[in-house]
Amino acid sequence: MTLISKVKFWEHRLFYIFCWGFWIWRFCLVSVSAEVNQNTKVFSTTSNTNQNTKVFSTISNTNQSSTVLGRIIMVPSNATVQISNWLQPKLVKSVIEQYAPYVYAYFHSAVWHSIHARARLAKVPIIMYHDILPQKLVSWDVTPAELEQHFLEIRASGATPISIDLLAMHLRTGIPLPKKPVVLTFDDGYAGHYEYVYPLLKKYNFPAMFGIYIKGVGNNVGRRHVSWEQVKEMASNPLVTISCHTLTHPLDLRRLSDEQLQIEVMQSKSILESYLHIPIRYFTYPVGKFDERVANWVKKSGYELAFTMDDTSDKFAGVSNNLLAVERIGQSGLKNALAQAWGGVNK
Repeated sequence: MTLISKVKFWEHRLFYIFCWGFWIWRFCLVSVSAEVNQNTKVFSTTSNTNQNTKVFSTISNTNQSSTVLGRIIMVPSNATVQISNWLQPKLVKSVIEQYAPYVYAYFHSAVWHSIHARARLAKVPIIMYHDILPQKLVSWDVTPAELEQHFLEIRASGATPISIDLLAMHLRTGIPLPKKPVVLTFDDGYAGHYEYVYPLLKKYNFPAMFGIYIKGVGNNVGRRHVSWEQVKEMASNPLVTISCHTLTHPLDLRRLSDEQLQIEVMQSKSILESYLHIPIRYFTYPVGKFDERVANWVKKSGYELAFTMDDTSDKFAGVSNNLLAVERIGQSGLKNALAQAWGGVNK
C-alpha cells in the first residue's frame, strides 16, 4: 500500500469516528439535564460595563420539555452556554435515522476484500463501455447518439447511477442502495471519453469511472486518447472516478513476471497518483484477465476494488468472488440489466 493510500485509508476511518463521536457528544449534552425539576433556577451572566457587577436572572421552565433544549445551562466554569436553535430533537432524530445505518454498516464490514452477505442479495449492474466514436470501428464501439440514448433509457427505467465509492462501501458493508442502482465504467482512456462522455455525464448528472493506462495518455497513434490535461480536468469533477488500467495495457497480465507485474500494477498506480494528486483506489484488469498471483499484486498495491469482465455471461457485482474480481456487464446488455437491477434489502 502506498503512502497516499495509507493516508486515505486512515482518513476515511478517522472521519467516520469523528462524525459519530461528535453526535454522541451532542446527544449527551442535550440529555445531561433531562431530570431537572420544572422550576429549576438557571443563571445567566451578563457584564455591566458601568458597575462591573453580575446580574442573575431566574428563568421559569413552565412551558418547556424536560430536556435542556432551548435553555441556558450551567457549566463548571460558571459561564453559560446557549444551546443552538439548530440542535432540535427532530433534527437529531433525522440525522441519526439517516446516517446510523451507514455508521453501523461501516463498523460491521465483511472481512477485507470479501463481499458482504447483504450485498450478495442485490443485483447491481456495472456497465462497461470502450470507445465512443461518431463512426464505429468495431461492434462494441458506441456512437455519442447511442450513448445518450442509453442515458435516456437509464433515466426512463427509474434507475439511479451510483458512484464507485458508494458501490465499494455497499459491497464491503451491505449498506442500502437506491432501488435500482447502476454503475457506469469506461475503459482505456479514449479521446471520446472526454469529447462525448464527459459532457453527457455533466448534462445528466451521472457519475462514472474511467480506466486509464499510463502509456495511452496522449498517444494518438491508431485510436486517439485523452491528454493529461483532460484527465486532470475530469478527475477534478466529483462525478468522475479514475481507476488504474496498468502501465502499457498488456493483453494478459497472467503471462507477466512478478517484476513486470510490479511495474504494471504497482508503479502505474504511483504514476497516476503523482500526476493527478489524488489516491487511486481502484484497478481495472485489461481484457478482464487475471489469476490469483495477479490479484495478489493488486492487493499488495493497496487497491480496494478491482474490476474484471466475462465475454460469455453477464454477472451482477454481488455474485463476484471478492472485491478483487468485481464482475461487469458489456454495454450491449444494458436493457436486460436495467430490467433486473435491484438495490437489495434495506435493513
